[in-house]
Amino acid sequence: MYRDGRRSNAPEDFSDALDEARATGDAFLWIGMHEPTEKEFEHVSQEFGLHPLAVEDALTAHQRPKLEVYDDSLFVVLKPVSYDEDRDTVTAGELMVFIGDSFVVTVRHGEGAALSAVRRRLEHEPNVLRHGPTAVLYAVSDAVVDHYIDVAAELQADLEELEAEVFAPNAADTKNTAARIYAFKRQVLEFRRATTPLLLPMDRLAFGNVPFVHDHARPFFRDVADHLTKANEYIEGLDRLLSDALAAHLAQMGGPAERRHAQDLGVGGDGGRADDGRGDLRDELRPHAGAAAGVGLPGRHPADGGRVPRPAPDVQEPGLAVAPAGQANPGAAVATPPRASRRSGIRRSTMRCQPLNRS
Repeated sequence: MYRDGRRSNAPEDFSDALDEARATGDAFLWIGMHEPTEKEFEHVSQEFGLHPLAVEDALTAHQRPKLEVYDDSLFVVLKPVSYDEDRDTVTAGELMVFIGDSFVVTVRHGEGAALSAVRRRLEHEPNVLRHGPTAVLYAVSDAVVDHYIDVAAELQADLEELEAEVFAPNAADTKNTAARIYAFKRQVLEFRRATTPLLLPMDRLAFGNVPFVHDHARPFFRDVADHLTKANEYIEGLDRLLSDALAAHLAQMGGPAERRHAQDLGVGGDGGRADDGRGDLRDELRPHAGAAAGVGLPGRHPADGGRVPRPAPDVQEPGLAVAPAGQANPGAAVATPPRASRRSGIRRSTMRCQPLNRS
């Protein structure tokens, strides 16, 4: 139990502890569980009145980041990520947070979502912790999102090493480079599954009226939402750079067909990008970079100010009159298309004209 921002003793029974916290008005309970069984979580869910659907999600895991509001609680799903440098893999865990009037229940799945550091930091900041369950939700969300940026920076460093291998003079002799790029893209995809769906819940906490969350906490959640947007920009930039590196590698390893495919993907004929593939990701993600470069709307050319070019008018053969649809054109001739010779397969270059019947 936490009272006025500081940890204090509490009754062992959840029901008695919750009644005491509600009676004082300045206390709340924080219960943390790691991969609980259905039987272990049943007592907690009954004492705190958690919704059955949220309880089912917390036990089965494999949920997308989301925010759900119930009558007596708020349910938030986060997906912390961790990066294994030895195996070059991104692993996503799951963290469920239940928020009520005087309680917080956190349920962790996986090894990458430990909250011990968050709890210690909050216990050293009683001015923050005295704001109750809202402060816990903010601190947990902030820690998860900040670690997204740390993992993105580690992936950026690995990507620079991979690009150096792709654009090396002897890159054509490296046969497992394509497999490494594909594996890297799968790690980025796993990363995006954790970050992208979280944008909407963070926006609701930052700008919406969410029960059990104090209004004065919105600026803090806006800060978390801003960091989350930055993390998603980094991840999108990583995915683009990986696509360029893969196309460049295919152009170096393959024949004319692969080179044409690489050019379709925006890679030069020599297999390298205009910035040689080693630019900083922060430069790649500079805001409004496309507008500064004169990029227009799809289907429009920047040279003409983004205007859609008009289609060229139909060209009429000399000496042939074209009548409007549904109207006859007296004296005009109708041209029939050239026919191919059955024997020689050569198309005849002459055109036969048939006079029109006059009405």
